[in-house]
Amino acid sequence: MQEKVRIGAGLGFYGDSWEPVAASIERGDVQYIASDHLAELTLAILQKDRQRDASLGYARDVLPMLMKLWPLMQTRGVKFICNAGGLNPAGSAAALRAAFAAKGWKARIAVVTGDEVLPQLAALAPPHLFNGQPFDAVRERMVFANAYLGARPIVLGPAAGGRHRDHRAGG
Repeated sequence: MQEKVRIGAGLGFYGDSWEPVAASIERGDVQYIASDHLAELTLAILQKDRQRDASLGYARDVLPMLMKLWPLMQTRGVKFICNAGGLNPAGSAAALRAAFAAKGWKARIAVVTGDEVLPQLAALAPPHLFNGQPFDAVRERMVFANAYLGARPIVLGPAAGGRHRDHRAGG
């Protein structure tokens, strides 16, 4: 017989309300929270942040959210899975580790990478999707390209026990 797993969800984009996440943790008897911070517009915002400061490029709202939710999650054993790392998952994890350390909290933080596909895209040099222009004609305007990695990194991330995981797109 398969063990029952309850998963709560939260957010839909950078800056969305996380109060329903707290309610799921407090009253939903969940083991996991899966939180989505990366609507496509969010990625463009994160790229602008990263261009100004290379240490950015992640959804910075994850820090105050987790600082507020961690005590609730820790006492209930809830694990948090999110994509707030955006274009800089290692930077997001570093900021979260620093914030937790400042409070004396300890948590295992797994980082999933491998969704950045601009180098592969450049190697394939496909024509522009809408107007058919050669790739070289539009390459200079491309600032990032990312692919959805699917469910595998979500399943393997918590199992990594806080170790770094690299999942190449399509792999």
